[in-house]
Amino acid sequence: MRSIPQSILDELAGKELVPFYLLDMNIDGTHYRYTECDVPIVYDSNVYSSHTFKAEAITYTSETIVNSFEITIDNIQGTLLPLFESGNAQGSTCQLYVAVLDASDNFSLIAAVMIFEGTIDDWHGDEEEIQFIVSNIFNQWKKNSTSRHPPSCRWREFKGSRCGYPGSATNCDRSYATCENLGNTDNFGGFRWLPAITDKVFWWGRSRGYQE
Repeated sequence: MRSIPQSILDELAGKELVPFYLLDMNIDGTHYRYTECDVPIVYDSNVYSSHTFKAEAITYTSETIVNSFEITIDNIQGTLLPLFESGNAQGSTCQLYVAVLDASDNFSLIAAVMIFEGTIDDWHGDEEEIQFIVSNIFNQWKKNSTSRHPPSCRWREFKGSRCGYPGSATNCDRSYATCENLGNTDNFGGFRWLPAITDKVFWWGRSRGYQE
């Protein structure tokens, strides 16, 4: 449970409070900050522009560490849909805050608390609005990798983005020795020590256990 100092609680108790959401999406290194309030809100020296969106109830469960919530955001200006269609948005970090304003003091900001932080997952949308799921970062733990672990390099495209070799050589047999000769071992995509541990016997504890 989040602890709030008593001095702040006392101050809040005597004011007419209005809560609003703040949404911060970091897509490709650019922050898109919005508030559902009809005027911009400045928090932590950042401006959250007025923009129509709705945050669904955040799902917390006792059986799994994966928590998520859904955002429905207006796309009338047409600036967000291209980010999602290009694939740059998925996997980006997203933070949701609750900001408390004082209605008796020209709606000044009293406090803001982050209630969820995760990454953008599934989405769908059109020219009018976009719906997307924000999942807890631990959601990645549930995903299974289909990548194999060979001793040779996994990058099939020589000089490709993963290989990254910038030199004049024209071919590579994807062995560690060749990668070493080319001076590109930092990008080697294989597990060179696997053959050395093939058929080895491993045991737990300080001494080797009995084996029939």
